[in-house]
Amino acid sequence: MSERVDFDRLADYVGGALDGTPDAAEVRRLVDTDPEWAAAHDTLAAAVSTVAVDLRALGAVVDPVPEAVVARLDDALRHLGSTDDAARPAAEATPGGPPATADRVGRFSPPGRERVASGPGGTGPGRERRRRTARWAAGLSAAAAVIAFGIGVVATFPTTDSGSESTAAGDAAAPAVAPSPEVAAGANAGGAASTGRDYRAGSFDGLADLAPVPFAGSDTSRDRTDAKAAQVPPADGEAPPELARFRSPAAVESCLDAIRRLFGGDVRVTDLARYEGRPAVVVLLDNSVVGGGRPLVVVAGPRCGEIPGDVDEVYHAPLA
Repeated sequence: MSERVDFDRLADYVGGALDGTPDAAEVRRLVDTDPEWAAAHDTLAAAVSTVAVDLRALGAVVDPVPEAVVARLDDALRHLGSTDDAARPAAEATPGGPPATADRVGRFSPPGRERVASGPGGTGPGRERRRRTARWAAGLSAAAAVIAFGIGVVATFPTTDSGSESTAAGDAAAPAVAPSPEVAAGANAGGAASTGRDYRAGSFDGLADLAPVPFAGSDTSRDRTDAKAAQVPPADGEAPPELARFRSPAAVESCLDAIRRLFGGDVRVTDLARYEGRPAVVVLLDNSVVGGGRPLVVVAGPRCGEIPGDVDEVYHAPLA
């Protein structure tokens, strides 16, 4: 008998709120075994991806701040500075007595006489007006800071790909290093093997035998890799061009982080290859909450990790 779908619980699972909890394994079991839960999961995951795409498109166009608003903010900031200068006392204290003051028309007031009119440093209505002006200008300054921050966030949101491409370009311009035998066989693609193999459902021969490939320039990873180089089977080809962004370590890590959040476990190896003819990131996990004690194969599409937390999942199953 099917268990009624708990959409709140399922939404927490898809959003990653249940990661690392026993409830995550229970929801995953329901998704794998109950058709109603599986259908609801697929619908919700697709909706999340659609919303993410719409948000990315919305952030692709940044509207400039109108010139009139910029001019008013600049004027407010300048006015704030002039208010501080005007607030300085215009008269000095007289020796042995209270400070001498001057009224609004410039007449001298002897010490001891309270000045009613409000010049600089006074206590009348003019001083209160300056206080209100200063508070108004300070509020505009805070608003300007908030606007600048918001523009910065929107401007940087859709730049994931360009940032990855810039990183890849920087890696290409770096001084060349002698490749390890594994890199020579499979090409270093930012920490992932690049066999270019065309895997099929239930047939992932050789995946478990691949040794992890280090990031370019990682001495520690290279030492571990050289020790396993003899175990690495020869590469079948190069990574599909659609996976070029995974030459960036940041892109690889973003994808693997999304996979770990969804399935748990530890990444044993990552291969930039194909799955049933399509470009795919093929990942082998140990200790996953889904594998039932066996290593778990996860196949992700080229957009894996492009949006933080989005696996772009194509296939997953325990390694046969």
